[in-house]
Amino acid sequence: MSFPHAAVVFRLERRVCGLDGSDGTVEVVHGVTSRPGTGAASAKALLSLVRGHWTIENRLHGVRD
Repeated sequence: MSFPHAAVVFRLERRVCGLDGSDGTVEVVHGVTSRPGTGAASAKALLSLVRGHWTIENRLHGVRD
């Protein structure tokens, strides 16, 4: 498989614990971006983009009680 515009590949680990304080899980996801590797694709910038995506997702769907 070819990704001609891929500039940066990143790995993100999410640690989620239960609301009752129980041990949680660790989820590992990988991402590919065409952003250049300097500045625009720093770890801080990529994390901000990923969090921003989930902010939009969470607003689109109703919160269940």
